[in-house]
Amino acid sequence: MDSFFDVTFFNQTPFHKESLHSTNDYLKEIVSKNNVKEGFSIISDFQTNGRGQLNNVWHSSPHQNILFSFVVFPKKIPLSEIFILNQWISISIINSLEELLKSENISGNLQIKWPNDIFLNHKKIGGILIENSISSNGIEQSIIGIGLNINELDFPANLKLATSLKKEFLQINWERNNVLAKICYTLERNYNLLFCAESIITKKTYCQYLLGYGVERLYKIDNKEVSAQIIDIDPHGRLMLQYEDQSIHYFGMKEIEFLF
Repeated sequence: MDSFFDVTFFNQTPFHKESLHSTNDYLKEIVSKNNVKEGFSIISDFQTNGRGQLNNVWHSSPHQNILFSFVVFPKKIPLSEIFILNQWISISIINSLEELLKSENISGNLQIKWPNDIFLNHKKIGGILIENSISSNGIEQSIIGIGLNINELDFPANLKLATSLKKEFLQINWERNNVLAKICYTLERNYNLLFCAESIITKKTYCQYLLGYGVERLYKIDNKEVSAQIIDIDPHGRLMLQYEDQSIHYFGMKEIEFLF
């Protein structure tokens, strides 16, 4: 079967740096000055200023976790369907972790916390940062950063929801390179199938993993606690919530906070 994007991009050796300010920022600098191929990637053992969504700081001790960024040029994705990039990355990471846990004969509850966090057993194990460059022609490039906690055991006291593979499964010795290889394989497979009939990257699949989907839980909206349930995601990636009075409301990032 022909690839929709006609690329095979993770066969390139990642550019490795012992320490970086941010893998996304460093990759953006390289891409701006060089003609790189789709899938060109950066991996670092430590970040001095790792970033998450909304400029949150990403904590990671040296040599313990996955800090990885890569570039794609998804010009065939219309702006109206830009959220499919979030779906692609998060579902691919979930699928990879499911397969890794299965290979060790263990199981865990894997979920997506909208829009870009990966949860394991009700705690955050990873985050995704997608930075798109958009023109009148559509999406010119996407710099995608993945932070995944592998062997981290000591988290700052303020990160009460943070966890890692090692923290959840102490009996397993996790090799970062093996985990990253599995994730890269799944990312590329799913990217090449993104608009094919065989693709599992659908809103339905995303919602199946979505924290809060179809269940009542608490959110903070306009500085008030609100009980509601997520019933859908619109094409722009906004959350569609149904309140207790059955009214429907839409929210983007910065407009809603999950309460735990």
